[in-house]
Amino acid sequence: MGKLHDKTVKKLIKEKPSVRHSDGNGLYLMTPKRGDAYWMLRYTTPATKLRREYTIGKVDDWSLADARDEAAKLRLAIKREGADPVQERQKVNQNPFKTLNDLYADYYELRKREIASHQKEKSLYEREVAWRIGKVELEKIRPVDISEILRDVANGYDDNKPRPTLSNDLMRLLRNLFDHGIKLDVTRFNPASPFRPRDAGGEEKAANYPMNEDEVTEFFTKLRVIPAQF
Repeated sequence: MGKLHDKTVKKLIKEKPSVRHSDGNGLYLMTPKRGDAYWMLRYTTPATKLRREYTIGKVDDWSLADARDEAAKLRLAIKREGADPVQERQKVNQNPFKTLNDLYADYYELRKREIASHQKEKSLYEREVAWRIGKVELEKIRPVDISEILRDVANGYDDNKPRPTLSNDLMRLLRNLFDHGIKLDVTRFNPASPFRPRDAGGEEKAANYPMNEDEVTEFFTKLRVIPAQF
């Protein structure tokens, strides 16, 4: 349990007896003489052993309980993954791909060179993804967001009919898109990676039916155009 309490926090912000007030485990309430009070985490980087100070956020935006939860998550990442929150925030601030739409714009340029159906893929993204999570920061997108989109498309929503095959296409698109972000080192996590066809539109089966006379004629007509292979 921390040293601070909600009433104590309000009192310290009002009276400002000093600038720094410890809650324990590296979490501090900062009450500067000028400006808003905020939460700060002090930690030591595992790699360089440097002492750093990371601003969690303003007290107006973060309650004591929320600040403690965030500090606990950060300490766990520092211990288990060797994370450096200050360095990672600097990287995010320098990152040109802040939202999913930013990342997709770069991915689309790549796909234009790779596949002929890039325009169809872009249309799918804009129709089903962009308006939902396109403006969300990459690190804030979670698997539950992906699941909601895939289920809506598979089961139908509003005036749209169920489109299970399209849901599978969308699943593959999102997995590839976030993999692209990981390659560029602009995100560490692919929220679409856990999903398989059974989570989207279901397993797809190849069509199995005999060709009619017109289809047979068309098939052999096309083969005659390439005699070297026939």
